[in-house]
Amino acid sequence: MRRSILTITALLVFVVIVGTAITHNLAFTAPYRPGDALFGVQEVSEQLWGLGFNGDSMDRAQVQLGLMAHRMDDLTAVQGTPNEAAAVSALTRAHKRAVTAIAEAPTSEQSALQTRLDRISLQALDQLTSLSDAGSPTILALRDQIESSMSAMEVAVAATAVPSPQPTATAAATETAVFQGNQLDDPRLIPFPPEADILEAHSFFALTGGHANLLCSNCHSGETYQGTPANCAACHTDKDAHQGTYGTDCAACHTIDDWQNAAFDHSLIGAQDCADCHTAPENHYPGACRACHTDTTDFNVVFFDHAVVSGQDCAVCHAAPANHYPGACVNCHQDTGNFRNINFSHAGLTDCAACHIAPANHFPGQCSACHNTTTFAGATFNHTFPIYHGNANGDCTTCHPGNDTRTYTCYSCHNQQEMISEHSEEGIGDLSNCVRCHANGEEHDGEDGNGDEHEDGGEEHEDDD
Repeated sequence: MRRSILTITALLVFVVIVGTAITHNLAFTAPYRPGDALFGVQEVSEQLWGLGFNGDSMDRAQVQLGLMAHRMDDLTAVQGTPNEAAAVSALTRAHKRAVTAIAEAPTSEQSALQTRLDRISLQALDQLTSLSDAGSPTILALRDQIESSMSAMEVAVAATAVPSPQPTATAAATETAVFQGNQLDDPRLIPFPPEADILEAHSFFALTGGHANLLCSNCHSGETYQGTPANCAACHTDKDAHQGTYGTDCAACHTIDDWQNAAFDHSLIGAQDCADCHTAPENHYPGACRACHTDTTDFNVVFFDHAVVSGQDCAVCHAAPANHYPGACVNCHQDTGNFRNINFSHAGLTDCAACHIAPANHFPGQCSACHNTTTFAGATFNHTFPIYHGNANGDCTTCHPGNDTRTYTCYSCHNQQEMISEHSEEGIGDLSNCVRCHANGEEHDGEDGNGDEHEDGGEEHEDDD
């Protein structure tokens, strides 16, 4: 029993593999015509392999349109044979599938697909007219089916280009359309073979993108088609924004699918400057663009050679920060690769406060008394009054409350009333500047800090001690 199951399984796998290979070959080589014994299998295989694994609705519509054109080839091949009726039935099915597929395609793509269907339909109508049984109910029904699916313009074209067959066939009914003067908007007037796909026959100038819905007369203005110029300039000279500067080969930059999305080859500009096409920003450097912008794919990649400015000062292009030193930039900024590398010469400058603002509660004296121009942080301060006087112990706030060095007081340690009383006995009433007499903080008898005796009104004062 087990052996039988394995045998059956192997046989099924073999059949599936062989069947897959056969259907795939039938779908893509299509060796059979309508009426042949295996044509039905071939038709199913075409749907399976062309559409069964294809979820792209646009691609599915293109496949169905291709199969409709193929069924027209089949009809031509079997025309006048007993298989002609089978070919008409196959074309009927193919047309219905194409119409359905176009309806399921994206709305934005349906116009182009309908245009292709219209062109194939015009060929089909012409082909049906040439059949020996063109007036039969089956063929007339197919004609109605095809015409009902065509756009209004193409139906009007079909009415003038392809006469409807009468129930009784005549010799005139089998005649194909011929060129008649200036009826250029009828693609059937072009002497292409009846079985030809006009898109294929016109492949030397693709009718896609912006050219997909053109009338023939848009390009063919005379009574002949051969020799019509195929270059863009033949039709678009009046719209050339470049006025012929870059020649007539528009396709070097533009595509018919998106004219505005151009890929420009800057090697074509030769000696022209960028400013011939590009407008520089406001207050931009007035020199040649290519002196800085060397990357034509990204204008933001800039390399500026400051050697080209010669004797120009930096301020011609660069705005100095607020409250900046008013001298020439090159006096300090010599490194054009990095503006932050600064070398300033303070030679001859004495008033530091003209450029530098002192910190809050800073010593009010001249900056140069403590600072040098090599390093402003390395200050040397000469404090003539002993900072360890009395109980100060080097604490600035003892004499400078609030750390305000612009003023000082002695009354943090000395009693003000006692000082007033003692100095009044000496005839000294001004106690606003103690260090005038006590420059080293020491007490003395009748002498000020300069060794001179106190005087008040020209009289000497003796110490009470």
